[in-house]
Amino acid sequence: HTHANLCKESCLLALKISSELTGKMLTLSSTRTGSAIIQSCLKHGDQEVWNAIAKELIKRIRVMARGRYSHQIVPKMLKYCRDKGGVRKMMRQLLGRTPSLLRHVYGSRVIDEAYFYANIREKRTMMSEFYGEPVDEAIFTAKNPGLPRLREIFGKNSTEYGRMCRSVYFKLTEIWEKVGEENRHTVLGDVGMKAVFDIPNPHTPSTSITSLSHPQC
Repeated sequence: HTHANLCKESCLLALKISSELTGKMLTLSSTRTGSAIIQSCLKHGDQEVWNAIAKELIKRIRVMARGRYSHQIVPKMLKYCRDKGGVRKMMRQLLGRTPSLLRHVYGSRVIDEAYFYANIREKRTMMSEFYGEPVDEAIFTAKNPGLPRLREIFGKNSTEYGRMCRSVYFKLTEIWEKVGEENRHTVLGDVGMKAVFDIPNPHTPSTSITSLSHPQC
């Protein structure tokens, strides 16, 4: 068999298996074997296979993101979708849940992967969900981003600025307490932590994050 023939056979097999799983995918996604089968179908199937799987699972992504085995399917759905419109549909299911998923050991992995596939608007939304609108403005729209812009936004009154810093501090500490070191989040290590809070390395948070609880306004 040539490589092309093997790929075609794999695709046909993935289509057949996904058809046989119709109506059972959500249940199977929560098991180790079922999750592996669905992931294999996504890998070897075409867009028709993806559509069949997405039809059953796409509206359950928020629940799947918290499952031990089901969360592994979500990044594969993002990776193997040949239609950008499908990725956007998936992102719409995740947006609005960034902070809560980041606090979950499996959900944080999903957000990490989703951030990679997100477009600029979606990344801004995810950052804004976590940090809040003033930080979003300081990151994305200011000519002079970071702490100086935040202080401009809050003005001479440092109370709001301090409240915002403490809010981020509590979110971050809660996340780091629940998630292992191998799962530090891209969404935290991107523009936000570096540009706004002048934290050089979000992967070693102890001193830097603690400083947010007592902001120098």
